[in-house]
Amino acid sequence: LVPREEIARAPENARLRVSPREIVSEAAGSYVDLYESAANARAACARGESTFDVATRAVLPSVRREYAEHIDAKEVVGRYETYFSRKGDQAQRGMNIDAAAAKLDGLILPPKRLVSFNDVVGERSEENGFHRSFEIYKGEMIEGIGGGTCQVATTFHAAAFFAGLDVPERLPHSRPSVYVPMGLDATVVFPIVDLKIKNPFNVPIVTR
Repeated sequence: LVPREEIARAPENARLRVSPREIVSEAAGSYVDLYESAANARAACARGESTFDVATRAVLPSVRREYAEHIDAKEVVGRYETYFSRKGDQAQRGMNIDAAAAKLDGLILPPKRLVSFNDVVGERSEENGFHRSFEIYKGEMIEGIGGGTCQVATTFHAAAFFAGLDVPERLPHSRPSVYVPMGLDATVVFPIVDLKIKNPFNVPIVTR
């Protein structure tokens, strides 16, 4: 038997990094075909064998390199900046901000398409490149893994808001954030609290 997480993975869309211009090719994902795998298991048992093949199927990405190559990303439709410290006990928080922002860099949002912050950034874990830092939990500051990710979500939300993108899902923090005016912040908690942005335009949007 092979652990499911080792053979089932989400596809990765192509990306367009704007400055300098660079296209990162897509990568297909895969999922476990439970029905065929179960049939393989039954057949193996009938033969008296203790192992069987786990069947997988490919999952194709929705944004491919050919699409990215034709995107003209010269016009800025919205931007927003927030500031943070890398000094002292804020160093690891700054590293988390870098990690989350890097996962958004080059994200392509085709027309009418919805994107989930949690899907793009992934689990806030050490295996996914995040570190222990302070974060808000139920109105209190506690130490957890991925503290600072909400500042990236907030900056992404504010830029999308001023660009005229739709925001079908967004929740504020339980307390005001010092780095952004009230009403612009966005809290995210993997996998249950998400920020979702939709491109309402007829042209693709690229984040950087």
